[in-house]
Amino acid sequence: MSFHPNLFPMDVWEQIGYYFLARDDTFLGLLPGLMSLLLTCRWIHDSLSYPANPRLYARLFCYKFDIEAPRRRLSDRWLTAPCLAIELRKRFTLLQRVRRHADYAVEDMWTCYLMMLENDGRNERQLEWAGLSEYISHCVSHQLPALTTTSSFRVYDTESISLLLWLSWMMSTKDRLRTESSSVRTWWTDKFLHRYLAAGFQFPSLYAPDSFLHLPISQNVDPMPPIISGPSPAVKRITHFSRPLVVSSPLLTAAALLSWMVRQELVRAAEPWDFNAFSGLPPTRAAAIALNRQGPTLEDVLAYREQRVASPQPLPFPTPTSWDAFDHVTCGSHEDEDDERDEDLMNPGSEHEPDLTDSREYESDWYRTVSCVNMFSTSRPLRGVVFSPGSLTGRWAGQFLFTSMDDYLRMLQGESHVDAVSVRMLARPLYWDLQEHHCLQPTEPLSPGADEYEGDDVLNAWLPRGFSLTKRESAIDVSEPDNDIRRTVRYHTYCPDGLSNVTYSKSATQALRREWMSDGCGDEEIADDSDQAIWPIDVDTSGPVGDMADQFNATTSSEGYVDTVLQRSSGVADILVTGETGHLHGEAWGHYTVVGRVRAWDGLVVLLSQPKNPAHAALGKWVFKGYLHGQNLVGRWRDTMTAAGLVGYEGSFVVSKDS
Repeated sequence: MSFHPNLFPMDVWEQIGYYFLARDDTFLGLLPGLMSLLLTCRWIHDSLSYPANPRLYARLFCYKFDIEAPRRRLSDRWLTAPCLAIELRKRFTLLQRVRRHADYAVEDMWTCYLMMLENDGRNERQLEWAGLSEYISHCVSHQLPALTTTSSFRVYDTESISLLLWLSWMMSTKDRLRTESSSVRTWWTDKFLHRYLAAGFQFPSLYAPDSFLHLPISQNVDPMPPIISGPSPAVKRITHFSRPLVVSSPLLTAAALLSWMVRQELVRAAEPWDFNAFSGLPPTRAAAIALNRQGPTLEDVLAYREQRVASPQPLPFPTPTSWDAFDHVTCGSHEDEDDERDEDLMNPGSEHEPDLTDSREYESDWYRTVSCVNMFSTSRPLRGVVFSPGSLTGRWAGQFLFTSMDDYLRMLQGESHVDAVSVRMLARPLYWDLQEHHCLQPTEPLSPGADEYEGDDVLNAWLPRGFSLTKRESAIDVSEPDNDIRRTVRYHTYCPDGLSNVTYSKSATQALRREWMSDGCGDEEIADDSDQAIWPIDVDTSGPVGDMADQFNATTSSEGYVDTVLQRSSGVADILVTGETGHLHGEAWGHYTVVGRVRAWDGLVVLLSQPKNPAHAALGKWVFKGYLHGQNLVGRWRDTMTAAGLVGYEGSFVVSKDS
């Protein structure tokens, strides 16, 4: 009896096709056996081709690429079988273009960047197979020569450079960077990256101006304070999982600094230690005390030399690679993992604290990318956690970079003969012991204070001038002058190692309100005095109304559907930060105190540093503004003597959490 393929139903052929194509030895790259399978006969072609069977290609997407992060961050309508099948074809085209070093296209880099934000091991392996790191170097040095040869850095395509630098950083494990030749590494640090650090005031470093603590704001604000915190990142409309998505480019200066730092560390490690250059220093702190000497010791300098930024680590190869994840996407329940994640987020000090070495390390970066696009709009349908309360509590170590005042002023004035690449940069150690304090609902937070241009006073870390701070057993009381009335606000101290995993005092914990709330999705006009921000601690996406099976067979139309997100409030209405240099580091590099605030809209951290001893006030006050990227706090510092409406003396900084 002759065999005919129609003896088996289509779902059986789908199973055969899936397990024929989804083998361990075919995980990397494209699907080499697909064409042969489709050419077997017309019936199989008609049963397993993309138009006839998008479910097969959706399953193959889940075999080739990571799906957990999209499943966690996006609603169901993004992950239908047709959506995943279209994304599979898009990514195969991307991998081919990268592998053959095709002409640069910014859309390709956006796809790569979002893949790395969703990386749990599979995406990274596919991009490695395509040779993304080599392609990035090729694009920067050959296809975009104007970006590396001209000193007129105002005309740069910051969107492209930012994406290339972030991808370079995300792929830059120490092992990969060690394979760079010394000449290539020197070109990156001294030529390409150097200009974005020395002249960082010219490039995007914030998602929204620092003149505002509370966002969004009304477009009718008048007068609008001067915007001097650098240009805003580019906003672009792209396609992700076959659906339109408006995104904000990642920040250029942060990626430049991280990429520069990790390469400088390798250069420093390869250089022999010159003890003669520090022969005049006491060997230890005890010796310095015995000699009545102040300042750093040889021990302090060596510890500073050994500091490292928290660089990306390669994720383990996902196993088993042939596991069929699509049914888990469509039918798997989130309840158990959501309950566990809720417990982790509510009690960050618990033994169940999530291991942020997978795509969750980039959770805040993802939500800033998709929701921090318009500071005037209340429509943020994909809004999520851009800063996890408690993240800053701990010890931090790093450095800040600076140029001479003369060089900086010449760059600021735009003198044509000054090339930022030739401007010398110096570094100084930076150490903080930080503690978060939270204003809990329904208490009204401290006002931000106003500068001379009616903007929020960023030069005083968004705190009112003349405020006073009193420490309590498990809280701080902050008093602000308000005409004849002096209002005092209590901020509860965050304690990650508290008894029974309680992060606040018993009374504060009992009064804490953590409720689910929906985010507005309209573009309605907002009042000039918008409500205070509420910090979300977890999100839950919702999909279109309809039968789940219908959704994944694309029989449910989603036209006119608007994504919504249900957020669980952390109960935190505002975050204040206090800290100091710490005794040991203060003896070496100077004692400083730190106070600051965190912006709820995008997680921007603003810290004011000043000498602890009033007799040393001549050393000045300095403002540090940055974002958390993994275990690194990265950004720009500036002086406070220059008026808020003018670009001040500034530079780059990075500190890493000392675990």
